[in-house]
Amino acid sequence: MHKFQNTMGMPCHHVIAPMIIEKTPIQLEMIHQQWHLKEIVVEPVKKPTETLEIKCLLENLAAKVQASVPNIQSSILQQINDLIKSTALVAGTPDVAASWGHPKSGKKRASNLLTKCEPSLFEIMAPTEPIYTCSLCGKSGHNAQTCDRRQEGRK
Repeated sequence: MHKFQNTMGMPCHHVIAPMIIEKTPIQLEMIHQQWHLKEIVVEPVKKPTETLEIKCLLENLAAKVQASVPNIQSSILQQINDLIKSTALVAGTPDVAASWGHPKSGKKRASNLLTKCEPSLFEIMAPTEPIYTCSLCGKSGHNAQTCDRRQEGRK
């Protein structure tokens, strides 16, 4: 297997090029399952547009306001009034700390990143150690320097 196929899960360009020239289809088995298309059903988000749902929410809000302490009721009613009068509902702006100076070193920062990519399934399943093939005997698991034939020739 080639390095590109090990890391990306797709055949290398030199494998695909002859197939394109010969107009033969690329077999699905050559591409890792991660890249296979699956049917995804997306259900629409249910909005509380029905009058009954909105009415129920308002009744629950009214009950909570009435059950609250009288001096807090006026504060809650003021917040509701402000909400009704506003033209747009805007979420608060997030607190972002600006960093000054030169960016930190990538090596130190890389371990703390939350956006660090996790290895894909084909990278996890790939063998961690490279498979060596001996150029003297052709067997896998060792190279020419550790081959038994070479050691026999020295004796």
